Amino acid sequence: MSNNKLVSVLIPSYNHEKNVGDCLESVLAQTYSNIEVIICDDKSKDNTYEVIERYRQRLEEKFSRICIIENDTNLGIVKNCNKLISLAKGDYYKLLASDDMLRPDGIEKLVFFLESHKEHNMVYSYGDRISENITFKDVVGNSINNP
Repeated sequence: MSNNKLVSVLIPSYNHEKNVGDCLESVLAQTYSNIEVIICDDKSKDNTYEVIERYRQRLEEKFSRICIIENDTNLGIVKNCNKLISLAKGDYYKLLASDDMLRPDGIEKLVFFLESHKEHNMVYSYGDRISENITFKDVVGNSINNP
């Protein structure tokens, strides 16, 4: 499949220090390559922003555009998501909570569906509920039921 459509992966983050690394690992593992990543931390009280910053170089090496923002004040989830959307330049948007993960072919499958079914304006996928102790390595290692 051609990677000509830009996908904006929009990640609102707040107090997910323990999970945001796995979230970003899942974005880095995507088989679809034409991605911009926009992350907006909503003034987390833990070290979420610092964890995100540790991923900056790897994200910049892989993707066309990276934008990492830390809000000056806590905006709340709706205003934080609206801020992300206002910064996005993609043909498609993928909203990804900072405590969620994508399977490596997740974005590729969503784009393929939309490109193959022009009568649809949006697509979503089911998710797997996983324990907070599950890491991205567990997800790609298929240690989770119902892939």
